[in-house]
Amino acid sequence: MGLACTGCTKFDNPIVAESGPALDAGLIGLWSCTDEGRGSMSLDIARDGDAGRVIIVSTGKGEEPQTDQGRLITARLERNTYASVRGGEDGKDGWTLLRYELRDPGRLTIYLDNGKFWTDAVRDRIVSGTIGMTEAKDGNLSVSVTTVSASSDEMRKVVLGYGGVIFDDNPVPCEFVRSTAMTRSFAALICLPLAACVQSPVPLESGARVTDPVLAGTWKSDLQGDPLVATFRQDKDGKLVADVLGYFEPGPRASTQHYEIVLARFGEQRYMSIRDPKISPDYSLARYVVVSKDRFCVFATFSDALANDVEQTVVAGQIKSDRHASSVVLSADAGQLREYFSKHGASAFQEHDEAALVFQRVSSATLPPPKEPPDDPDSIVATRCRP
Repeated sequence: MGLACTGCTKFDNPIVAESGPALDAGLIGLWSCTDEGRGSMSLDIARDGDAGRVIIVSTGKGEEPQTDQGRLITARLERNTYASVRGGEDGKDGWTLLRYELRDPGRLTIYLDNGKFWTDAVRDRIVSGTIGMTEAKDGNLSVSVTTVSASSDEMRKVVLGYGGVIFDDNPVPCEFVRSTAMTRSFAALICLPLAACVQSPVPLESGARVTDPVLAGTWKSDLQGDPLVATFRQDKDGKLVADVLGYFEPGPRASTQHYEIVLARFGEQRYMSIRDPKISPDYSLARYVVVSKDRFCVFATFSDALANDVEQTVVAGQIKSDRHASSVVLSADAGQLREYFSKHGASAFQEHDEAALVFQRVSSATLPPPKEPPDDPDSIVATRCRP
């Protein structure tokens, strides 16, 4: 399953409204769809500057999950809404254009572009572009590929002029629904922008490499009923990694994701910088507290004190907000980060005893079955760090 396909039209530029790049706030969040015959897909959409970013996790039937990420720009032109997605770090694959409909706040329908229209438009010189051949993924045949090189202004005029015929009449067969189950486990550990977390392009380090033997082993966490099992271990190069088994998309199927972790310590305060390099090069910063040899807690929600220090430029960064929550995005270099947290780190995260994530040591990496989210989210009682 995918939002693009081999042989479909590729675009050098996105569809952009006259007001500039934007992101439809109604798309922000976690979405999922499941097709019994083909597999499942989840979309994590969040604001990124003047537009957005999307993380796509697709799982073919009987296959391991595949993760991709890209830039997302949306535009409303008259009564229709359009999305442009560019995947890959270098953007060489160009943009994929989609039409979408939010039928209600919890249902998302997607329409792919009409490849025949764009091929004819390039051939008839309605828009600038090229028509060529490329080898299919299986290497057994060549397929025709149309590349549209028209500017965003030209694209907007074509879309306004031709309307619905530019996109397929039938939507992608799998309708997306807004997911609540994914939020608990996925956002908790890597602290996606939907959470009130602290992000940094560099990890927090306190000097030489810090180790913490108490973390080694297998741990279970239960965040609002959604279980995780994490195994902390030293990699071959001596770096700390965590293999996390959890339900990262709706349904009963579990998968394992791998995280890089950098530890820091200033006096009695302990910190970890966490990232999944397949999803983002940035780190999520958190403070952790060792309660006993069999229990530790992770605090990832930033405090008012840190937010005030960012606003007063005590530490370089900015506060990014959307309709769901806010995140502190630090831009300090490694030295500045170390200096700030050595002095102010004790008050950088919320100190209440209801931790974002509580880990209890277990002897087995067996994952309990998932639980259905409650009808009333307010009925959920957070796990306390110190029982």
